[in-house]
Parts: sequence; C-alpha cells; structure tokens
Amino acid sequence: MTILTVNPQGQIIVDEDVVKHLGAKPGDRVELNLLPGGRAEIAAAGERKLTFRDVEGMLHDSAQGKVFTIEEIDEAIADSWARAGIGE
Repeated sequence: MTILTVNPQGQIIVDEDVVKHLGAKPGDRVELNLLPGGRAEIAAAGERKLTFRDVEGMLHDSAQGKVFTIEEIDEAIADSWARAGIGE
C-alpha cells in the first residue's frame, strides 16, 4: 500500500512508483473514480475494458451517471471470470 500526503494547497502528489504502475508518462491523463465510503480508484485514462469491479460499482453507486450497454456488462463479467479461471 502506498500512503500519499495532502499538501497545504490541497493537492496530492502521486509517487513515481504509482505512476509507473499506471503506465503513465508525463502529459498523460489519469482517471479518478470516487467510490462509496470515502474510497477512490485511480487508473490510466483512455480506452479500457470494464472490469468486474466496474460492474459491481454500477450496482452499488447509481450516482456515477454512467450508462453501460448490456454487451459491455456481459463482456466485463466474462473477462473477470476468465481471469479468475471460472468456467474452464
């Protein structure tokens, strides 16, 4: 786990190891999703497939305002099952 500090301007500086983990480079954008319970998720911005966690978040937090097709939801579930070795 990485602990970050909020500076006096209210900004959070992300450590280099976190940036490398995201695969981000200077000038890249990252996406911050606010989750229930004061939690957040950070990911490299851009095209990415939905994960099971995304689907789970849709069910728990309808305030996200995102609309997903049934195909996107089905694909996210299938991909998560495949990564977990379910259904083989």
